Amino acid sequence: MEQAYETDPDVENKLCSLLISRVQDYAIFMLSPDGKVMTWNDGARLIKGYNRSEIVGQPMSRFYTSEDQQRGRPAELLHQAESIGRVEDEGWRVRKDGTRFWADVVVTALRDDTGKAQADCRVNGADWEPGARALRKYARAWPKAARSTSSPARGASPP
Repeated sequence: MEQAYETDPDVENKLCSLLISRVQDYAIFMLSPDGKVMTWNDGARLIKGYNRSEIVGQPMSRFYTSEDQQRGRPAELLHQAESIGRVEDEGWRVRKDGTRFWADVVVTALRDDTGKAQADCRVNGADWEPGARALRKYARAWPKAARSTSSPARGASPP
């Protein structure tokens, strides 16, 4: 019979903290209920370009395009996460140097045992371009389409 393995809560907290801080493929950080950055991991630094000392205490709206800021998108996502507990979003975000990148974002409301909002946890997917996915799909489809045509110019141009 297999025994359940229990971890000391302090050890578990340290391990979780270590995991979050060392992940480099995802930006994982906490936001205050009013949308200010509270924590910052290595992945966030690599993806967004800000050092911890530069970004903690700053509003999350700085990661959004000016168009999304004008539409109120950052506040809308926080409100949705607070209302339903979790929200997913995909779209353009802005790095410290002003360049844009495509992000897949999950914002989760974190509440204490009484249900009071404590923070929001935000996880951004690794930096990737939507065009790269389309290009890979196109590259896989093109040889198949080229083989299936009976034209003398078979394979000469993409479908």
